[in-house]
Amino acid sequence: MLHIFAFSLIMTAVLWLLAVVAAKWMHLSEGSKRALTLTLVFSNANNYGLPVLLLAFGQSGFHLAPFMSSVRLFSSMFLVATLHPVPK
Repeated sequence: MLHIFAFSLIMTAVLWLLAVVAAKWMHLSEGSKRALTLTLVFSNANNYGLPVLLLAFGQSGFHLAPFMSSVRLFSSMFLVATLHPVPK
């Protein structure tokens, strides 16, 4: 199960990096940067992936899905909050 966590972590980092590069390329304001980052990093596709997860990993992997999703979500939210502080 560690490879699932590693993939999720790498995917989050790549999406975050893509958001940062795209925001710089488009010369976005700070608020728009945060909005773009949140949109790219937080996919709302957990329910779509559940049948695939059940098929690929069986019942033993299926019961870990909510935990892994929560860890990814809260880690990503923490990154966005600390790396893109609100301007004063």
